[in-house]
Amino acid sequence: MLNFRMTINKKLMENTVQERLESYLDVNKIKKIDFCSNLKVSKGYIANIRKSIQPDKLVSIAKYYPELNIIWLLTGNGNMVNSSSTDGLPLYRAEAAAGFGTPNFSIEEKDIEARYRVREFVDASFMLYVHGKSMEPLYNSGDIIAVKIEKDIENIHWGKVYLISSKEDGLLIKRIYDHGKDIICVSENPTFSPIFVHKSDIKGLASVKGTIRIESL
Repeated sequence: MLNFRMTINKKLMENTVQERLESYLDVNKIKKIDFCSNLKVSKGYIANIRKSIQPDKLVSIAKYYPELNIIWLLTGNGNMVNSSSTDGLPLYRAEAAAGFGTPNFSIEEKDIEARYRVREFVDASFMLYVHGKSMEPLYNSGDIIAVKIEKDIENIHWGKVYLISSKEDGLLIKRIYDHGKDIICVSENPTFSPIFVHKSDIKGLASVKGTIRIESL
């Protein structure tokens, strides 16, 4: 198996940028139309690639496909994917994540349980486990959610689900609504009452980008 992989890599080094990109898409079962949509280019973009790729397009590729080794893509040197142990979206311990949104918040390796590469979560900030039953059936206890830290209140979409870090209530995963000086935090489970959080008590807001559910046997 090892010899086969080495032979394939050697062959890929002799290919053009266009062929290496097509190889990456093929190996990862990524449709060309989806790739072009993410980069906001025409459907024929890949077919027209010659010796290189424009810098702005490389930035977009790195954003949407962080596992793709850009050096390999451009030169054929190295491996197709990045292999650093720090690659991937961090799964954060809930007690450590409570400080997100504060000026000195940072993700430290000691607080990370694991890292995952999920292409659909490319713009997420971190992941964490769901605890409790307040968001059932949307999210069950033990589910993993990926969230993106929102730094501008203008980006908030009322009625959507967010992770909230508040001074009084700690971390909350709720559907939120604007209510003047407060935010109403509503559970999916109707047996849980809404929580009113004063906007001045909110340390951070993060939009939920998606969830991973492990089905019990």
